[in-house]
Amino acid sequence: MLNLAEFKDKLSAQGTVDWSLTPTVEFFWSFEMQATRDEVWSYLSDTSRLNREMGFAPRQQSEKDGKVLVTTEMLGITQQWIEEPWTWLAGQTMTSTRIYSKGLAKKMYSVFYIDSDSQTDRRQIYIYFGWLPTNRFWTFFLRSTGSILQKNFAKAFAKLDVHFAKLHKQAENAFKSTPIPMTESASKKISSIREELHNRKLSPASIDRLIDVVVTGDDLDLEPFRVLPLARTWKLNEQELLSTCLHATRLGLLKISWDVICPHCRGSRYSAESLGDIPEQAMCEVCDIEFSTSEASSIEVMFHVHPSIRKVEALMYCAAEPAKKNHIKVQQLVKAKSKLNLKVDLRDGLYRARVIGQTWENTIDVNQRHPHFQLTIQNHSQQVQLAPQSEIQYENKGSESVLFVLEELWWESSALKPAHVLALHEFRDLFSEEHLSSNVKLFLGEQTILFTDIVGSTKFYSHVGDAKAFAEVRTHFQEVFKEVEAHHGVVVKTIGDAVMASFSSAQEGVAAAIRIQELFHPGRTDISIRLRISLHCGPVIAVHLNTGIDYFGNTVNYAAKIQAVAGAGEIALSEDGYRVYNQFLNKGFQVDKRVNQRDGGVPGDIFVLKVFTLSNVA
Repeated sequence: MLNLAEFKDKLSAQGTVDWSLTPTVEFFWSFEMQATRDEVWSYLSDTSRLNREMGFAPRQQSEKDGKVLVTTEMLGITQQWIEEPWTWLAGQTMTSTRIYSKGLAKKMYSVFYIDSDSQTDRRQIYIYFGWLPTNRFWTFFLRSTGSILQKNFAKAFAKLDVHFAKLHKQAENAFKSTPIPMTESASKKISSIREELHNRKLSPASIDRLIDVVVTGDDLDLEPFRVLPLARTWKLNEQELLSTCLHATRLGLLKISWDVICPHCRGSRYSAESLGDIPEQAMCEVCDIEFSTSEASSIEVMFHVHPSIRKVEALMYCAAEPAKKNHIKVQQLVKAKSKLNLKVDLRDGLYRARVIGQTWENTIDVNQRHPHFQLTIQNHSQQVQLAPQSEIQYENKGSESVLFVLEELWWESSALKPAHVLALHEFRDLFSEEHLSSNVKLFLGEQTILFTDIVGSTKFYSHVGDAKAFAEVRTHFQEVFKEVEAHHGVVVKTIGDAVMASFSSAQEGVAAAIRIQELFHPGRTDISIRLRISLHCGPVIAVHLNTGIDYFGNTVNYAAKIQAVAGAGEIALSEDGYRVYNQFLNKGFQVDKRVNQRDGGVPGDIFVLKVFTLSNVA
């Protein structure tokens, strides 16, 4: 066990804590519990939940001139301070500094440290607080409250120790709050919504889990409600839970928001209640960057409990703890003309190293097969490889201190992006009034765009007459729409008697194209319509067009143009689409390789699947 002097020496040697502050009131405690380092870190870094458990009052937080300004009350006296950016090494050390403008102190400095040197399964946790009180009264007050604070920490950690001993039997958070009982009207509304969700044939498991978390969930877990991480925690199908949430929103159990997310800190900078409220540009003062909402990860779709069901306030018990940014593994202040040397233990994956307020970034591919165990971060963008247990160096050659960040890019797969929502037919059916502002473009990532077209439509209308043609076209629309939905796609729009659809999965898109052609086979006599289909994969953006949401970009353009090389009963595929067909869905169709002679802008070769030969098609 370390004493205070040894504690300071050890963290000074690591270079992760600046001990230049000389406080007049100091607290230093150590606690022990049986748990892994990651288990302890998951609770220690979640200081909002820890502070609530210890009985601290919620805080008001705002941003001013790029700083986080926190206000709370103590003994009826306003306490106000600037919360400096927290620094941490995930799983090891966490520090924070407050610079007071009102209240008990001039400065406060806190350090939390998990000793990982122990050879046993017990973990030693060290907590340090240093204060510079404003006067003698606050000096006396702080010293008198030290024993109370220590007891509160001891009580919380004892509770955790019991929790970790039962971890495999008890999955809930050890610091879970008890929600206020539902009102009678809210309970009746929930019962009615539950019944309607079941009537709509939605996933029973998703309905039960959703209702349960709305009724019994912790406020800190419900504001906001993130679908993808919860689906994985609950072992539910992500699309089924998302569909259930969309229906629950329409029925008044939840609310939906489109949050503008800072590409650096991943914090919500603006919460739009509808697509039409999403701004074209946004600003994160804390990260000192302006960014476009059309960037790949700028929008995240959130859900919230409807206030008529339960009032869940976004209360803050801490300002900027690591648990709010758990994709960030290292956040360290590097003084002017100084170096940072870190020994890191990272899991395999993709990481990004950067300095807040600067545009360059180092992308780091971490893999145990890589031979490199040392990396010097450069002040320009680069892509590098690194082994999991390595040393990272960064030199600040500037004249001012900077905040260095190393973050894991896993949040890409945990954020519910607009593409997930717009790809569901339920959203278009339930929220048909939603539209984008005319100047906003949403990046939807990789999509597979499919176009269908009736072959010989002019002759067809002339031959069968308008009335019969209309009936056949309507039947054809119904069947095409059904197959698009069955393959988890969405109908973007109809263009005359043609259909444009989009799929998040290329395999589903190609399978849908084949199935649609098989429906309109040469031997079918109840309908004379025959189709050509084209399909292309690539990045897409969503835009406002007329009164709805349309898809735009080169991918859409190419998918439309290559249709010209297909005939009735055929599917024109770009190279990516053909690769998917050949690998997963090969049914032995005759394949021709063709080039669209009328347009040299088509990327690569075009492959035409002859589902039915032209001579057999009426």
